[in-house]
Amino acid sequence: MATSSLELKRLPFLHELTPEQLAHFQSFLTVVHAEPGVPIIREGDLGDRLFILAEGTVEVFERMTLKISRKNFEDRERTLVRLSAEQGVFFGEMALFEDVPRTANVVAVTECRLLTIDRAGFESFADAEPRAAYTILKAIARTLTDRIQKMGADIKKLTTALSIAVH
Repeated sequence: MATSSLELKRLPFLHELTPEQLAHFQSFLTVVHAEPGVPIIREGDLGDRLFILAEGTVEVFERMTLKISRKNFEDRERTLVRLSAEQGVFFGEMALFEDVPRTANVVAVTECRLLTIDRAGFESFADAEPRAAYTILKAIARTLTDRIQKMGADIKKLTTALSIAVH
């Protein structure tokens, strides 16, 4: 199924774009399908694209090494969040800016349809539509800010719990 400008307009980080800007942005998107259980992003891999969840549900998780006894450790998965297309979400956005390893795993929980744009495509779009690119980057920055604030609160809770456990 092709992606329509109307479908893109419902995404919070794209809703400020004009129909012409949306159509131009759409021309840089690639559609990817993922079956349940299929990894979309693997922690540690280098990425070069942002993913927009158009249909389906994904789970974002990371691997952690936990001490299970005095001398034994075990790798476990820790789910960070479950995301659905109805939330109008994107992930993998850091790959638009830098060649850095992915920080988490993303796996399809249900059949998923994803829209992707790679760094080169986004840069081409930004060259042609600087105002629209600025609007998208501002929305990405807001999302990153929200995530950083949540992580800060989580770190504070963990630090408090560790302090209580140690004393």
